Amino acid sequence: MTRLFDHMGQIITDVDPATIGLPGTPAGWGLVSCTKATGRRYTIAVEADYAANLIAARTALTGVLNVPEQTVRWVRLGHPDEWGTTTHATPWAPVYPMGTVPPEPTEDEHDDRP
Repeated sequence: MTRLFDHMGQIITDVDPATIGLPGTPAGWGLVSCTKATGRRYTIAVEADYAANLIAARTALTGVLNVPEQTVRWVRLGHPDEWGTTTHATPWAPVYPMGTVPPEPTEDEHDDRP
């Protein structure tokens, strides 16, 4: 599991996808503001029920919560309060579309081990 962030900030579960540039989906969206140790700030979009589970887990548990990378559907630089309405804002980038799983690791074709 890849560690996506060093600090999880705000989690938003009530998201109108049209206002933030995400496609509509019956599952709904949740946004998680993330920050790496380097200071890089970004936001991940996960399914709304998963975001609700993150809120519950953060309330009940201490320490760092790991978010499996395959649960992330979209990623965007910055946090929602930084996006504003500028037309030059960084767009969302797809990560793992719904219904897909990450590819299995492949063996290096040049690996000469038996």
